[in-house]
Amino acid sequence: MTLLDIREKNKNKVIQNALDKFIENGIEKTSIAYIAKMSGLTEMSIFRYFPTKSDLVLACAVYFWESTLLESREEWEDIEKFQGNAKEHILKILLEYARIFLRKSDGLIFIAEAEIYLYRARLLNDFTKKPITNYKSGTGPLSRAIIRGIKRGELKDDECLEQFYLNAFNSILGLLQKLSISAYENIDTSCDYEHRLICFCKAQIAALN
Repeated sequence: MTLLDIREKNKNKVIQNALDKFIENGIEKTSIAYIAKMSGLTEMSIFRYFPTKSDLVLACAVYFWESTLLESREEWEDIEKFQGNAKEHILKILLEYARIFLRKSDGLIFIAEAEIYLYRARLLNDFTKKPITNYKSGTGPLSRAIIRGIKRGELKDDECLEQFYLNAFNSILGLLQKLSISAYENIDTSCDYEHRLICFCKAQIAALN
């Protein structure tokens, strides 16, 4: 194993350990010293990989999203093959996002905390990357479904459709983060969260032209 391989292995171990503890204890209450001890490294070694704690939080947030979506790769492949109309296709996509996030409710609390933490460190833009201004610029399942629906004449290419695209992901994520916090604090735990999400996604679809 080369020095570069060892470095990459240690870096990934730090990210995974840090993410686990950020989710379990919160960002502020998790020290670099504790993460170093868990990872079998020194604090100095971690700061060689991540110059600041904010850089480590950023790496953990990116890793969370990428690994979460990767876990549902087969589901996305099945949705991609769906041959129904555009609204039905888009509903399937929104519901799959909702189900993915619902399974990761504890991680969503971390993401909400991370966004504030990174905003204060002026790193939030690095997390959100370049903002997608319209579905034509996107490469994900929702963008492709919308473009396919327009080509079939099932969706109207207008400003409302563009706003739907921009709002869909953020609105679902925002609701899920709220539900996650409510569940964590044992507030309104009798509510059927999945049913609520299904109704929410259907309401968004109903607004489409």
